[in-house]
Amino acid sequence: MVKAVAVLSSSEGVSGAIYFTQEGKGPTFVTGTVSGLKPGLHGFHVHEFGDTANGCMSTGPHFNPFGKEHGAPEDENRHAGDLGNITASDDGTAKLIMKDNQIPLTGPYSIVGRAIVVHADPDDLGRGNSYYSVLGCPSQIVVDIKLLYGGTSSARLQATLVQGWHAASLAFKRSNSFRGTVTDGEI
Repeated sequence: MVKAVAVLSSSEGVSGAIYFTQEGKGPTFVTGTVSGLKPGLHGFHVHEFGDTANGCMSTGPHFNPFGKEHGAPEDENRHAGDLGNITASDDGTAKLIMKDNQIPLTGPYSIVGRAIVVHADPDDLGRGNSYYSVLGCPSQIVVDIKLLYGGTSSARLQATLVQGWHAASLAFKRSNSFRGTVTDGEI
């Protein structure tokens, strides 16, 4: 089983944790909570690149290794990174519980090293003509989720405001229970 976690924190009040779990070649389960969002729907996507230096301008478009059209998570013809919308309640909290077959944590189409983005506005799921829906901007928070393997892991995301976008870099500490090693780093 492969597990990963991204812990979100920003000076703008957006915070939370997103967990990814995959057993073998099965679907990836995504769970977690994000708070500090404006109430309502927010597009939620994996983007092509893990570079969050300039928010979603540097993360590129939605992850789309098979050259498909933008769509909803349940659509057959969709970008792999199209995870639909998350819903923030009146208190600004969104609870995530989903599974997806197109965002593996291992293999040639892994989402490792890519970015996950919580958008400021809803995703039209490919049903409208929104340029931003396909490109993936503007965003409320951009999170580099370089996924961690093995042992127990903890991650801290430090966000800075860059040209109106929330961009985050991932600092991590990973311990390997088999070898007793600890790795510190920043990606």
